[in-house]
Amino acid sequence: LTAYAKSIYDLEMQNSIESNENYMALMKENGDIHFWSVSADVLSDFQFGPVPLIAASAMMQGSVTDGTINFENGKVVVQSRRYLNPTLSNLPSNYDATPLTAALLNHVSPAAPIVIAMNYHPQLIKDFLKVSGTESATNKFLEDYNLSFDGLLQSTTGEILMTAADLGPQTNADDDEMDDDVFPFGGNLLFAASLNNDSAFSKVQPIIKQTFPTAATTIQNNWFLVGNSQAVVNHFFSNNTNDVVTSKLSGHPLGIYIDIQKGLQQWNTHGLDSALLQ
Repeated sequence: LTAYAKSIYDLEMQNSIESNENYMALMKENGDIHFWSVSADVLSDFQFGPVPLIAASAMMQGSVTDGTINFENGKVVVQSRRYLNPTLSNLPSNYDATPLTAALLNHVSPAAPIVIAMNYHPQLIKDFLKVSGTESATNKFLEDYNLSFDGLLQSTTGEILMTAADLGPQTNADDDEMDDDVFPFGGNLLFAASLNNDSAFSKVQPIIKQTFPTAATTIQNNWFLVGNSQAVVNHFFSNNTNDVVTSKLSGHPLGIYIDIQKGLQQWNTHGLDSALLQ
């Protein structure tokens, strides 16, 4: 440990992180906490379900997430940026991106503290699989169900919406908390993809029901929907108005919205310390 510490102190500036302009700019910003994260090593052993991200480390090499955290009168304010390497940053430039609209974002339940929305050319997803090294594994996985990734992409328009609401620990019928290492919390979860035809996704519905018997799926009004209950799916077509999410995400082709306080308030129904919510 002593040798390691000595080698750090002996580093010349041109060989240290201080030679990085983005890092130095970060350190000049006001913040109670500054963070700097390099993603390549984190993803080297990552696996997404049955599909390992074989080239994840190489794909993320040179990509960095940084930001500041401030504690302001009981609130935690986080400002973050993502610097992508040329491989990733050039992918979206090959396709026209369409801004997210209020028509899409108003499908979001007002109770949802987590929202992920995107509106990119479907081919971009295939290009991402190529650079991540997962294209062949994904195709092989789908072939087992007589599906093809190209067929799924050709059926979509590129609009995707994912939301989570009413978060809390999973419980059984006796309202006892369940121990689930795969998905350790419950809530109302929704995945929605816009379609230009339903030929491929009509084959997906029975596969999802076979794998997740309690899931609800439907194809309606050119949307393919998967939720953990039929009520969640039906709510997608309700007259929702979510001004906060719409104001934050509309006009961008990709948006991620997380309301930490709302999420904690929902979890508090299961006994979380209310002092964390102030």
